Amino acid sequence: LRNAINEEGNIYVCTAVSLQIFNSKGKFICIINIPILPVSICFGYDNMKTLYMTYYNKVGNIRDIK
Repeated sequence: LRNAINEEGNIYVCTAVSLQIFNSKGKFICIINIPILPVSICFGYDNMKTLYMTYYNKVGNIRDIK
């Protein structure tokens, strides 16, 4: 999946050049530029506030996303 929802209900959507974030009602919050399109994304770690992104040749993460 190239989409994920955090505990607050925010929606994280991957595009070819960015990670777009929307609130639970669909209102745009912000864009985070990413170098390449992930194969999948999900939240994890102890506090579920780390966003993991898998690519074809590596894994990345963004910690403490709010």
